[in-house]
Amino acid sequence: MSEKLDGYKLMQDHQSWTSKPATLEEWQIVNEWALAEKWDLGLGDTECFFNIDDQGFYLGYVNGEPVASVSVVNYSDEYAYAGFYLVAPGARGKGYGLRLSYDAFDHCDKRSVGLDGMPEQEENYKKGGFVTHYETSRLVGVHHQHVDAPQGVQNITVDNIEAVIEFDAQITGYSRAALLQNWFSGEGRHGFLIDSGDGVLGVVGIRRSTDGYRLGPLYAENQAVSEKLFAMAMAQVPPGTQVTIDAPTLDLGFINTLKALGYEEIFHTFRMYRGTEPQGEKHKIQAIASLELG
Repeated sequence: MSEKLDGYKLMQDHQSWTSKPATLEEWQIVNEWALAEKWDLGLGDTECFFNIDDQGFYLGYVNGEPVASVSVVNYSDEYAYAGFYLVAPGARGKGYGLRLSYDAFDHCDKRSVGLDGMPEQEENYKKGGFVTHYETSRLVGVHHQHVDAPQGVQNITVDNIEAVIEFDAQITGYSRAALLQNWFSGEGRHGFLIDSGDGVLGVVGIRRSTDGYRLGPLYAENQAVSEKLFAMAMAQVPPGTQVTIDAPTLDLGFINTLKALGYEEIFHTFRMYRGTEPQGEKHKIQAIASLELG
């Protein structure tokens, strides 16, 4: 048992503990746990996540049965992102999540790490060296009426995906090429951009999810671009369908617009970093791609 667990008293069944990186197939149990917690999972997201770092998704086992999960995914030599901190129902309160975290965080070595943590876990993350930077609101609403597709918006395709990846890196402060290559394509997934001719002004993605649709990312140079991209995304959503959006509170304009449309905040998370925060143009982020991987 690692001394890093600060004297945590082991339950008897910790003696049979093992942990290892999961395969895409093995990770499906984590999606089942997430659905039981009413996470609104984007359909096809898991495959995109594993494209980044297929050794970054960890499962902890007791007596050969999976009991805990955490992902620590290396985006680059300098930055990693942590998520999927889950313990199976019936296995909680025994220290499995904490123990797996110590196992998994070795994977990111000395990289800076970001995460979106639930408020009740904030103090635990702080003990691990994480610092809170801002909040992200999970907003959920029902798309009530048909929206006509606005003019001047392009589909994201193989011909312009590199420009989208470069724009995303400018906004986030690090390259997410492996995530975004297939993020906007596939059944039920759509991506759009606005280009001035001199460069990308904004990007939006929308995709089917277990409860309806999830929107993200949404980046925009200004409010007019944001409004047009949001309208284009909503044009893909059938009336009467639930839409889920994770919006940082760095700019309350978009959040206030959503609330005026009837969206409600159902919870919030804290964006936290251990090490150096990536230096991007985060004030242009209206919605993140996902809470699971930023």
